[in-house]
Order: sequence, then structure tokens, then C-alpha cells
Amino acid sequence: SVVNGAVVRDAMPLAVDAQTARERFVEIIHPDDVAAFEAAWQAALSDIGTFTAEFRTAPGPQGGVWIEAKVESLPDESANPARLLVTLADISERKNSEQRLELALHELTHRAKNLLAIIQSIASQTARHHADIGSFLRVFGERIQGLSASHDLLVRSDYQGVSLADLVKSQLAAFGGVDQQRIIVKGP
Repeated sequence: SVVNGAVVRDAMPLAVDAQTARERFVEIIHPDDVAAFEAAWQAALSDIGTFTAEFRTAPGPQGGVWIEAKVESLPDESANPARLLVTLADISERKNSEQRLELALHELTHRAKNLLAIIQSIASQTARHHADIGSFLRVFGERIQGLSASHDLLVRSDYQGVSLADLVKSQLAAFGGVDQQRIIVKGP
């Protein structure tokens, strides 16, 4: 496994080096993450197997990094834990990707809720002015097409905004476009 370009892997006798190594790890671990590391360490001291913890290093001049520590307890002849094999890997890139994905999912949820509220409002407003289901469905469908056209404009601009002129034209297209007799569009 690699940390800052260097392979970090060491097996240490429990009786001699484990406590010193644990103390050195705890010194570099972000205080909020010490408990997770300690749990994996203690599990490896008491049982045979591999125990994993993810933690941040304490912030330094270049900031902290995310580390995945695998602590493997190796048995002696009596099948008792005798050595620890510690493997560290820099997982900062994966953690940053997970954080960006989580942020994107929160944004998507927020936008979906807003869109549903808009659709509900369009339905309610359309229903107020149309007594029969046929005319309601026709007008409601046109308004939903207009909403879809607005969304397409935003997607094409990568959600960076659109010009008011483009927005008006896309909305009016859902209702047959600009009819010079009924609707005149001027301005930027």
C-alpha cells in the first residue's frame, strides 16, 4: 500500500513494538478519528484476523489526508496473536469523490423537490381555470412541456443560467410560438 508515494507495511512483535507504534499512529490521526483506529487496533490485539479503520491525519501544512489502515493479527504456534501486520493506504482521492457524490445527491434531491412543487402548483393553477378534464389535460400538458423546455435550456447551459429572451422563446414555443398578432417579444 502507498502513502505519499512510499510503501508502508510493517510487521511488529506485540510484546516489543506494538505500543510504541500505536502511540505514533495516534499522534498523526485527526482527534475525531482516533476512536475508529483504536477499535481496530484493540480488536487485532485480542483476536486473529484483519481489522480495518479509515481515518484522517491531523491537519498539517499541506492539510490532512485520508488513510485506510488494515491491522492484521498474526498468530504464534499456539494460535494466539503474536505479531501485527499494519498496512496503510492513502484513500484521499476516493474520499473526495465520495464527498462530491454526496453533495451532488443532496443537490439533486433539492432540485427534484422543487420541481415537484412547481408541477403541483401548475396543476392546481390549471385546474382553477378549466372545468372539464379534456381542456385541463391539454393546457396542463402544454405547461409541463414549457417546464421541460426550461429544464432543457438549463441542462444545455450546464446550470449556469440562460438569457431571458431564450427562456421566453422556449416557453412560448410550447404554446405555438410567438404570434405577431397576439404576443410581441422585445428586449434582450
